[in-house]
Amino acid sequence: MKNALTSHELRALYTSARPMDGFGPRTEFEHLAIHLGDMDDSLNDWLQALPCPVIGVGNGAAASGCDTVVETDRQLDVIAENISRAPIAAMTLVQHLRVIENLTMETALTVESFAYATLQQGPEFKSWLAEYKPGKAIEDSGPLIRTEIEGEKLTITLNRPNNYNAIGTDMRDALCEILGMAVTHGSFERINLLANGKAFSIGGALNEFGQVTDPATAHWIRSLRLPATRL
Repeated sequence: MKNALTSHELRALYTSARPMDGFGPRTEFEHLAIHLGDMDDSLNDWLQALPCPVIGVGNGAAASGCDTVVETDRQLDVIAENISRAPIAAMTLVQHLRVIENLTMETALTVESFAYATLQQGPEFKSWLAEYKPGKAIEDSGPLIRTEIEGEKLTITLNRPNNYNAIGTDMRDALCEILGMAVTHGSFERINLLANGKAFSIGGALNEFGQVTDPATAHWIRSLRLPATRL
């Protein structure tokens, strides 16, 4: 993996007029790392246009042109290794985050779904899916979510602690139902979203990944049944 560039080395790379297709997946620069100590912000716009993650090390004015900032080279090595495993996903992630920075939350969620659908057709996801062996979900008792209404306050608690409150289809639909009720009700001044167990939620249930036949249909379902939109 490449070491972080100094200010002089970054300037030389910029003035070399290296084409954009010289950065990103399957190139020498699957990521670009820079030491921020003596770096100004004059190249920030160029950095944010690159089709690869830009990682800053340390502190400096160019930090705002980076996709993430770490304190040490050792932390950089960990991120760089992850990028090398899935460079297309890494590129798509940072491009998505750059785009949504100035969007409304609702619009950003739609853009996120487009990015997710794109990756579902990619070689990295297909390779992961082919090797993934889903484990058996641990049995949990009681309702998927618990709700409590106290006057004008609604408390919603995720209740699958043994599975770290993974968001599978059933949990997703239960959340959509209760949040839709809250929107329709219209009189709650406060909604608390909590969870039982050690983790609030680990996110999407991995054992359900890849079940939808095509990414376009998956995007359609997310457009209709996404708890975050109701939030």
